[in-house]
Amino acid sequence: AVRRRGIRAWMQWYTEDRPHQALGYRSPIQYRAQQSTRVA
Repeated sequence: AVRRRGIRAWMQWYTEDRPHQALGYRSPIQYRAQQSTRVA
């Protein structure tokens, strides 16, 4: 159970929180926030 939580936490960080090169070294959350302010 502890390993699963650790793996899930890592997966969340890897896909949502870490900077991605394709997004200009921003996290997907930062990228989405910037895109939504541009549209609004």
